[in-house]
Amino acid sequence: MQLAGYEKPLRQLAIALLAIVGGTGMVPAALGQDRTDKELLRGDRVSRATSGDTGIRLRAENLTLLPQSQPVAVVRVWNAGAQPYAGSIALRAPESWKLTPLEHAVQLAPGEETRLSFSVENAVEAPENLYPIVVRAAADGDEVTVHRDIQVATAPYLRPTIDGETDDWSDAVPVMFRTGQQQTVIRTAWHRRAFFVLVVVEEDALQPPSTDGPQDAVQLALATRDAAAAQSAAAADRFEFLLVPGSDGSARGTCYCLMTPGTPSSVAAEPRPVAELPVRSAELIVRRGNGKTYYECSLPWGDMQSYLKPAEGREFNLSVLIHDPDGTGLRDWGEAAGLWESQRNALAWSTWRGARWRDTPPMDSRTPWGLCSSRY
Repeated sequence: MQLAGYEKPLRQLAIALLAIVGGTGMVPAALGQDRTDKELLRGDRVSRATSGDTGIRLRAENLTLLPQSQPVAVVRVWNAGAQPYAGSIALRAPESWKLTPLEHAVQLAPGEETRLSFSVENAVEAPENLYPIVVRAAADGDEVTVHRDIQVATAPYLRPTIDGETDDWSDAVPVMFRTGQQQTVIRTAWHRRAFFVLVVVEEDALQPPSTDGPQDAVQLALATRDAAAAQSAAAADRFEFLLVPGSDGSARGTCYCLMTPGTPSSVAAEPRPVAELPVRSAELIVRRGNGKTYYECSLPWGDMQSYLKPAEGREFNLSVLIHDPDGTGLRDWGEAAGLWESQRNALAWSTWRGARWRDTPPMDSRTPWGLCSSRY
């Protein structure tokens, strides 16, 4: 068989097929694009029909309201290239969804980013909380298409009991992501007195607090929807909490407050002992079962209420890090949510004694979440 002239296309096809079979979910349109593709959504299936990399980057955010509440679907578009970009951005959703508008026209200078909104009607809730969408950017014959399963990241009005049992969390929406072969599930709820979180960490063992090594914990950051990015010269614009298992084998854990709005951001880089930072009004139960660790916590609104007023329909940011030093290492919800690689920020999270950090900083602590009414 004569293959002259087909060697390069065949190599490209082979690489694409290996990417799919290998579970990367990424389909490169040309050789040598791995670095730039990291700026696209993780876990997405990406295809290009272009004469070259236009520099356009697409990110679909998770919904912050339940489908029956007529949410707004948001797509972020970033021109990472060196030339101005003019084109259209279209969104395709599950069949029953009615989107308005069908597409947006965009003009972006180099380095510019925009946030596009699509109103949603006739959406139906999916029990598994996964909604396949397609985002397409088209300009002068060049096209970039991103396929992604988005989730609803929202906290319904609910008041679970913090007792180590999960039966009363069935009406909370599960937000799931994987790190390696291990799954993490985040459920949230809110009440006029407190914010509730249940984090279920699939892991082989629980590493309790100790004085001579790294330990397991869950780190949370809550911020307003328009919170500023952490910078060394600016004050922090978030509340940050650390959920730590009991050291004596007890199910009763301790919640610590690592950061409050107005604190100098430079404090985040200081590996402080947490013993002097407990939130005594918080409740935390940590237990093991079926190869999983369950962190169940209530955080009173208290001082947060003047900064982040709880109300139905409120959009805010909830970011989560899972510290699993003897297993997967650091699990970052921001990575799973698809934040840009350029949004890694060492000052976005507080260091603390007992943490084991990766060489690369975690993602920024600003991933969208919402407060909604009852699920029904």
